Amino acid sequence: MLFRKKTDRCCGLCIHATFRNEDILVCSKKGQRQYDDKCIQFSYDPCKRMPAKAKALDTEKYAEYDYSL
Repeated sequence: MLFRKKTDRCCGLCIHATFRNEDILVCSKKGQRQYDDKCIQFSYDPCKRMPAKAKALDTEKYAEYDYSL
């Protein structure tokens, strides 16, 4: 999403929004909104994006000599 040309419009990722609690936020243009609401004033803020969690490393399929030099 960070480098996609077309981003999903949602108020939770807009620069005009500030969070009040988990689901409710306050937009400087439209007032109180929900996280998933959409607005024509949308402007993407990459700092509000939550990255996906990294997958855990499956070490059981590797032997100890795979990690030695």
